[in-house]
Amino acid sequence: MRKKWMAAAVVAGLGVMPAVQAANMAVDWGLQHENATKANSAELFGVAGTLPASAEGDIDANNTPPAQQVLLAEGLKARGIAKPAELADMMAFWPDDSRPEYAFACIEQGRADDGMNPGVQRTDLETGEVITVVYGTDRCDGIRRTPWDTIVFTEETDDGRAYELLRPDDIDPQYILDRETGAVRGDNVVQRRAMGTFAWEGLHIFPNGTTIAGDELRPEEGMPGGSMFRFQSRGTDSSGSPLARGRLQALRVAGGDGETDYGQGAEVGLGEWVTVDADTARESAHAVNATGYYRPEDLHKDPLADDRRVCWANTGNAELKNYGEVLCLSLGNRPEVQRFVLGNPELNQPDNLAFQPGTGNLYVIEDNPHGDIWACLRDGADTDLLTDGCVRILSVRDEDAEPTGFTFAAGGRTAYLHIQHNDDPEGDPLLRIRGWTKP
Repeated sequence: MRKKWMAAAVVAGLGVMPAVQAANMAVDWGLQHENATKANSAELFGVAGTLPASAEGDIDANNTPPAQQVLLAEGLKARGIAKPAELADMMAFWPDDSRPEYAFACIEQGRADDGMNPGVQRTDLETGEVITVVYGTDRCDGIRRTPWDTIVFTEETDDGRAYELLRPDDIDPQYILDRETGAVRGDNVVQRRAMGTFAWEGLHIFPNGTTIAGDELRPEEGMPGGSMFRFQSRGTDSSGSPLARGRLQALRVAGGDGETDYGQGAEVGLGEWVTVDADTARESAHAVNATGYYRPEDLHKDPLADDRRVCWANTGNAELKNYGEVLCLSLGNRPEVQRFVLGNPELNQPDNLAFQPGTGNLYVIEDNPHGDIWACLRDGADTDLLTDGCVRILSVRDEDAEPTGFTFAAGGRTAYLHIQHNDDPEGDPLLRIRGWTKP
């Protein structure tokens, strides 16, 4: 990205020194760019300032108001509006993103022996009232409102399933009796077995039912990490949902058109979709040499891309100095994967993502003690394919907690966030954050 303000910053840094002396100086162009990005945060990100570092120390979450449990970039302000159950995670607005009245949230608790653990809760964004709508999931994590106005929620466990809440306005409790058979007490939740069995987290559902999702799996002892999947609808049921029947495919990079370069080391570039068995999706994907990634987690569609492009987070492992990354998958005639955000010692272990409406800036949420949220620019006209810069805009003060579920309302100037693992016996706080001046 070439900006007048960056050129001015560099010239100002050199001052009026003789040309020879200036030419001989060791100018750190990367640092100049980084500092210029921070200095121009109001123009680029709509915040008056940025956070120079992660929060330090610790707080007693039980005695700290929710709004004070995070550090925020200058201009942003938080307010605690509710306390859903412990381990509240990702959320989907209802009835829409423009004027959301409710947030349906996954509760990432393991399934209780009696199946009475909260799985999906609905929070009234005005009153803070929390109602449990679904019981009996096993680590509910990914959740989305579909284009046909239902709610899909999924489980982040090895045998995770996808479910559909058919009538979100109907809040009579639904009880998952048997995850293996899909038996439910109630007529408002249906298990969507055709979509695949794996550790779900991020997903995007297109209007025709095509769904892109990842398997949250780390590589281990030579076995590959999680695969990326595509579900393609092949029909509806009596509810009219296109998720009832279809085929599941796994992404194999560097394959297709007679190419056979797929395997270890082939993570980016052109690829192909290979049909797999939905009931044994993970094992079936490994059997056809689908590409493995280091813990694929949240995934969202890029709202400004000309092509159908989704981006997802690979969390990695910062202790091993694998800092994680964000990759983007273009869904053209052939799928193409390219890296977009590279983790580093400051921005690492990306978990959740959110595109800001209007600007298309990507917000990256860490899975870390004192987890941070970063705002990342789109790629400009420069020759690389990476973000043009990221700044830190939020940091969690509780060293045991992490930010999760960060989601913008449609205007792009209000966001919602859960603070997970904060040991508050009343539940995990839901914050409303305002103050962006862009878009």
